[in-house]
Amino acid sequence: MQPDPQVASAAPLLKAIEAALKSRPSERDLEMCILTHGLAHERRIRIAQALLKSPQSLADLGPLVNIPAPSLAKHVRAMIKSGFAIKRNSQIHFSEPRHPLAHALVSLLKQAN
Repeated sequence: MQPDPQVASAAPLLKAIEAALKSRPSERDLEMCILTHGLAHERRIRIAQALLKSPQSLADLGPLVNIPAPSLAKHVRAMIKSGFAIKRNSQIHFSEPRHPLAHALVSLLKQAN
């Protein structure tokens, strides 16, 4: 049995990928890889959905998304590196990178939330 999709339709995402590929030189493909890596795991999607609701400390975020602390720290670091999260003091905040692909991904996250 296949799991339910995280989003209703991938069409907006595909359009954003196409637009991003057309608008940026191929030398910037690495930028898109780093960006998409930030949400390329089910746990990072759960973290992003929780942070969209409100900033959280790591201590509060772990139980909220049911992810053990070591794994949570690894996923949050990946999100920070990709621009989907920032750390201010002891709080992790959701952040939307300024990129058309990021905008499409965030829109899909909000629809699924």
